[in-house]
Amino acid sequence: MAIEHAEAGYPRAKKKVRHGKLDIFSTHWRLGRIRYIGYTFGFAVLAAVLSFISSKLVLALPAAIAGYFIGFSAIVIYGGLLLITIMLTIKRSHDFDTSGWLSLLLLIPLGMLVFWLIPGTDSVNRFGRDLPPNSFWEKLLAAVAVITLFSASGFLIKTMAL
Repeated sequence: MAIEHAEAGYPRAKKKVRHGKLDIFSTHWRLGRIRYIGYTFGFAVLAAVLSFISSKLVLALPAAIAGYFIGFSAIVIYGGLLLITIMLTIKRSHDFDTSGWLSLLLLIPLGMLVFWLIPGTDSVNRFGRDLPPNSFWEKLLAAVAVITLFSASGFLIKTMAL
């Protein structure tokens, strides 16, 4: 009977796909490669912008408290960036069904590239379901991050060769 309705031009019932929860500010669930690259880059850019703004605010402060303000703002901004990066890395390690302790690879130079290269599991794993498909903006942010990395690396190599 269902075949007759499908052949007659009636729409078929679509299979409802359930996705995991996208919660950036926690260590639960999973986070795919594109979102990981894009979000870590985006938060690093945000930290740089906030650091620039705080350095401009120091010019309006008396010299006696300017040093304290710079130190406090640096601790808050870059401490927050470190915390967010660790949380995102734990979620990324959950995506390829590994313990969050693997995020300690961030302590090794270029250790973050491990999380850029290892693919996630395609189905449900012990940390949850797949996330919804990446949006255009998430893909664009990840592409800008990769282009920026390769451009900066090329610039550094060229500068060191001189």
